[in-house]
Amino acid sequence: MTAAALARALSRWLDDRSTVRRLEARGDQVYVETDRDGLLRWDGVRLVPTIPDDDLALPLARVLPLWRARGPVEVLAYRPGRRLTLRVGAGAQVRVVKGYRPGRLHQAAARHLFAAEALSSSAMGVPDLLEVDEDRGCLVFALADGRPVTIATRTRELFFAVGSGLRSLQHAEGESLSHHDTAAELDVLASLQRRLPACGVAVPEGWSRLADAARAVASVVGPERVPCHRDLHDGQLLDGFERPVLLDLDLLCSGHPAVDVANLTAHLTLRMLQRPLEISETDANACAESLLDGLDAPAGAGFDGAFRFFQATTFLRLVLVYSLRPAWASVCGPLQRYAERCLHDLGA
Repeated sequence: MTAAALARALSRWLDDRSTVRRLEARGDQVYVETDRDGLLRWDGVRLVPTIPDDDLALPLARVLPLWRARGPVEVLAYRPGRRLTLRVGAGAQVRVVKGYRPGRLHQAAARHLFAAEALSSSAMGVPDLLEVDEDRGCLVFALADGRPVTIATRTRELFFAVGSGLRSLQHAEGESLSHHDTAAELDVLASLQRRLPACGVAVPEGWSRLADAARAVASVVGPERVPCHRDLHDGQLLDGFERPVLLDLDLLCSGHPAVDVANLTAHLTLRMLQRPLEISETDANACAESLLDGLDAPAGAGFDGAFRFFQATTFLRLVLVYSLRPAWASVCGPLQRYAERCLHDLGA
């Protein structure tokens, strides 16, 4: 009943006001991000505007009015009750400020500093952490100098540098990091699958069968543990001119050496599907091959099998994520076929 009522409300909203960018279910809350009206929360009856200023769970949100009074403030990203990222200031004084709910701040700082140390002499860097502000529950970063990465044959060297940087990260001692194994990877899929019906969206036909197939071949992944970004896609990278810059280390963990490169290469395929006039299959493949060359992963079935497994689970995850983004629903079928191809390679 709730999902049907939400669908009707969305239909009216789309007709009258704006275009839905994405839907998201978090716990018992459903959020709708729109082009014109920002973030809306479904309260069971209607869609209610949601702004960070009202978020009592985030200490950073409480000081937003004061910061806006002092100068420019731009909301870069907002997850209600979870995280708020701002661009603050102007000119040479621009800072990126990331706010967390209580109890998460020091963990986020430790993960960033771990990566900064691991990459200090590598082919890839991270933004400079300037301050850990406990009162406001935030980390303050220098604005990283760079531009969005381009996925093209001519940028192969950039992706080689990313692979080389990941190799340096993987060689760091990360015994204190939480571990992301195949069970955790499959749990992410199961969690996303449960969220779709809450948003009034059906799980695509055939998806559950492929998720079961992934579970059946999970044993192909060996026990190796290295530090991993765990959410690596092209949007987490900047072309820093001198060297690429790695962003958003909040999910840093230990995991198999194939986790990050599988995730990133699957996203290269996604971008090819989204922007076929800009990114060819040759471009995506060239960047993926250079990334793997830079990583210099061990040859053999051990790494290759894990790589295909994590590619498959990434494609399956993206199918669910983009099922909740109406403008990109057309890529879900091809993404699911890529997942099926990966699993076929593993004998599933």
